[in-house]
Amino acid sequence: MAKTVALRLDGEQDLLRILRGLEGPISRRMIRKSVNASLTPAVRVVRSNVPREIDAEGLLASRWPNVDLRVGGALRTVTTRKIKKTGKRRQKSRRAKDLTTVLRRSIGKRVKTYRPTGVTFGVVGPKTRIKVEIGKRRSASGRKSAKFISVSKLAELVEFGTDEVKAQPFVRTGVNRVASVIRAEFRRKMASELTREDFR
Repeated sequence: MAKTVALRLDGEQDLLRILRGLEGPISRRMIRKSVNASLTPAVRVVRSNVPREIDAEGLLASRWPNVDLRVGGALRTVTTRKIKKTGKRRQKSRRAKDLTTVLRRSIGKRVKTYRPTGVTFGVVGPKTRIKVEIGKRRSASGRKSAKFISVSKLAELVEFGTDEVKAQPFVRTGVNRVASVIRAEFRRKMASELTREDFR
């Protein structure tokens, strides 16, 4: 999603002081594991928070006027994965009964560390490699072809709304609801990792 909601965990000063005394790779590994574990409750809540009723035509019609929308019934999604060994891309197709199901399936988490600064952050939201077919696009010659949009774009429209459709925030409300749980899980996992490191 282009717009984000942030929850900072840099207030855990006691843990951060301990981590500064460890070697760089060990410290980064422990932080990544702790951030990853802390995001699991948020993923569950955000998935359950996806609106059951989504005004798909209201969200999409004004943006893609040359598309014959088909957002009812079974929807086709395509997930693109890159194979590390070969560099080639592989696509997997799947069916979903509605846009709510598409959004719920797409919600996941990702942890990334910037090497120069050592800053680690986690993201909860729709996976960017998933696209959903919303209908058939009409060309100037009259030919029709499948029109796909990224699920992350769809989630952004639902989350923040448009001029025509009211916002239905599900990521922001979900993350805010479990903010204290995220912090507690981060501390629990970090303490577990520190204890394990002491016994090595």
